[in-house]
Amino acid sequence: MTGTQEFKAWDSMLQRCTNPNHKSYSRYGGRGIRVCDRWHVFENFYADMGAKPYGLTLERIDNDGGYTPKNCVWASWEAQYKNRRNAWIARRANAAK
Repeated sequence: MTGTQEFKAWDSMLQRCTNPNHKSYSRYGGRGIRVCDRWHVFENFYADMGAKPYGLTLERIDNDGGYTPKNCVWASWEAQYKNRRNAWIARRANAAK
């Protein structure tokens, strides 16, 4: 399945979390975001996540959690935007007021 959208999402996830030379490493692997051992094998990732629906991207439910079957879904860009780390910080600050 090399070249598929699922493979690209999987490879990008691994690179962000494991490759210190990746442009986004500091926001992922550099801050402790890890990929579960099971997902270091593409076939396991695909078995757990299934086919990528059109227009959706890989999203972590808990933005501070790792890439695991229980913490990932296929989500829209809009949903991802709302789940950004700085959006969570702003919501927490507003709730404390």
